[in-house]
Amino acid sequence: MSPADLADVIGAIYTYLMNGYSPDMNWAGLFQPGETVRLRVINASAMSNFDVRIPGLDMDVVMADGKAVKPARVHEFRIGVAETYDVLVRPELDRPFTLFAESLDRSGYARGTLTPKAGLEAPVPQMRRTPVRKLDDIGMGMMAEGIFGGMDHGENGDDPMDHGGAMEEGGSMARPDPQIFGPNGPEPFRPDREGSASVAMIIPNPSYRMDEPGIGLGDDGWRVLTYDDLVADEPQPYREAPDREMTINITANMERYMFSFDGLKFTEHPAPYLFRHNERLRLFLVNHTMMEHPIHLHGMWMQPENGADRLPFKHTVLVKPGEVLTALIIPIEKGDWAFHCHLVYHMEAGMFQVVRVA
Repeated sequence: MSPADLADVIGAIYTYLMNGYSPDMNWAGLFQPGETVRLRVINASAMSNFDVRIPGLDMDVVMADGKAVKPARVHEFRIGVAETYDVLVRPELDRPFTLFAESLDRSGYARGTLTPKAGLEAPVPQMRRTPVRKLDDIGMGMMAEGIFGGMDHGENGDDPMDHGGAMEEGGSMARPDPQIFGPNGPEPFRPDREGSASVAMIIPNPSYRMDEPGIGLGDDGWRVLTYDDLVADEPQPYREAPDREMTINITANMERYMFSFDGLKFTEHPAPYLFRHNERLRLFLVNHTMMEHPIHLHGMWMQPENGADRLPFKHTVLVKPGEVLTALIIPIEKGDWAFHCHLVYHMEAGMFQVVRVA
């Protein structure tokens, strides 16, 4: 695997568009200097996660996936496929500004212009260097230190998943520990079927990463949005304490282009995942792959447990490599619902399941 393999389809093949306009066509949005403009940024692409910024303007993030959040001032944000962010900008100067959406792998970009007059353009930033994933970036840093001898087993054949951690004081998760979560807890943090051809890697130490901006971000001196910044500005209609906990492992064999949940592609799962009607479910999503996956749940909200006093509402969460992300859910609508990676080729390859609310 190439450490620069961050995206399956890149700018050498795609032309990235903004409202249907190529970078050369330059979509334009008009403003009056001094007014406040709301931009609703929707990642409607099939396979591309973008890093969005407007050089010269701060952005106040005020909505995530259509739900209000307390304003978070940033210079840049990463938006996964199917995510939506509403931002407020206040251009005071009578000049154009470039709206720049750079692909995560830096292979291309979409761009437009916020301008007080039609036909104006602002300088287009140079693309940054392609990030390279290190073992630390996928939760495998212990391999570089010689602690484990392989992806699936330690030097003595021991199970790397036995090297768990602990729950931090106050309930935020540091590393998995079955003694804390108990018999109904999230263990095992591993695919259910060992030896599956669709599981090339098991992350021995998945960790909390909602406070990280993501690979290739955070080194420019800019304020970058993280999930930790999202605090709901809407009522919290659901109870806090979970009734049950459940783990779904995000798995893949990227060299063979096999993508799955719990080591099984959609056609191999014996039954839907069962969510109980009106239960308070804590869902653990554990990413055992080298890629970010925008995981989308139909029919109900996920509330990422980011430590906020009011948890945000999301229908799509971008799960980083080596991350374990927890979200609280109340399944309020009975029936069968789609649960899948929103990278369309990953979904087509098998990273799809049905959630049954009953």
